Amino acid sequence: MIFRVLKRQGWAVGLLAASYAHAATLTGIQGEVLVSRAGGEFRPVQNTTDVFPGDSVTVKPGALAHIIYSDGCDVPVQSGGIITVTQPSPCAAQTKAQDPTNLPSNQGITTGTIIVGGLALTGIGVGVAVLSREKSKPASP
Repeated sequence: MIFRVLKRQGWAVGLLAASYAHAATLTGIQGEVLVSRAGGEFRPVQNTTDVFPGDSVTVKPGALAHIIYSDGCDVPVQSGGIITVTQPSPCAAQTKAQDPTNLPSNQGITTGTIIVGGLALTGIGVGVAVLSREKSKPASP
């Protein structure tokens, strides 16, 4: 029983850490703002919330919101358009395109990315370790 709980928690920690690796924040919400999670149905949002790559944000006429990426990139969302959250942020993508010294070996790995990646690998490792320790039980006595 304890192994099953640890196995589930280990995988959950790994997946959770990986999913939060590149979140942005939807903030400055004024008026009616709608979010579609990874291509799902648009739903109203009234408070600051995390958004992830693949999520889309739109606002009704007269409304406004901002998508703030972890690198500080501020993307205003105004009526008449749909903004899809990307990774890297639009600012980072623009900077890389304009930077002639940006070599393929410089992939922008930050300390935060390394920590989250380590947490994800630890969670997966715990799950694998627990799975490998479980003894198989015979189908019949």
